[in-house]
Amino acid sequence: MEAYVSRGNAFLDYGNPEGIKAAQADYERALLLKPTYLPARINLAYSLQMSGKFQQAWTQFTIAIQQDQLCQAAYEGRAIVNLQMSNLFAALQDVNASMKVKASAELHTNRGVVSLFMKDSTGAMHDFQAAIKLDNRYSLAYFNAANIYFKNRQFRQAIEYYNRSIQFNNKDESAYVNRAIARAVIKDSSGALSDFSKAISISPKSAHVYFNRGNLYSTLGEWQKAADDFSHGLRLQPDDPLAHKRRADALGKLGMKEKAIADYQYAVQLQARIKFLKSIHSK
Repeated sequence: MEAYVSRGNAFLDYGNPEGIKAAQADYERALLLKPTYLPARINLAYSLQMSGKFQQAWTQFTIAIQQDQLCQAAYEGRAIVNLQMSNLFAALQDVNASMKVKASAELHTNRGVVSLFMKDSTGAMHDFQAAIKLDNRYSLAYFNAANIYFKNRQFRQAIEYYNRSIQFNNKDESAYVNRAIARAVIKDSSGALSDFSKAISISPKSAHVYFNRGNLYSTLGEWQKAADDFSHGLRLQPDDPLAHKRRADALGKLGMKEKAIADYQYAVQLQARIKFLKSIHSK
């Protein structure tokens, strides 16, 4: 059984459809030998989740819970699947059940995220603060708390929490981007530009970072730098109508009227296409 699970885990690490399918076959072989073997059951559930087979994954996690009502991995896995199936209350119940087994900073943070999905920012903040109290180096709790402060337009508090998040995880592109935007709002342009540059160094293929830095350069009247950033972002994400419009604005300020008009026209075409596709999907 252990050999099947070990080989299945190796297949799963490939992350491609063939590897996931081979992993599932090995987990199922282990379960044929011993249906109560939890490592095989849990990993089979995760592999099904990776395949997008959420209901089947939910069933396997549920079987694991029936076999061991103290299995935190099963509760946590089923909570994620419930979120993916938009069953928020069930996700919250599963996180609560896992916390009854043993609370942790990660679980408090996970429950906080579920609360945010349920539009309960007060409950979410309570959990993020509880997570920090349990582990004052847990960066994700600081990051999520910072996002709530940001949403509430408490930008200086948000920056303080992004600082702590980055202190304990300096590879999180999102923390740098969000702190950059908060710094831009309070007129700390140099700090914002520094954060955008750091985010780009971490994730050079993230179009939204270039778009956001381009917006800041536009605000500062640095039109050539703005146009360059919008152009870089559009090479990564060509069909963003707002970015085309913003680049058109910058090009217009630089006196490149024909290129600006072409960008405006393309932005309008893209927006019309997006609106049309949305109307089809809504029917």
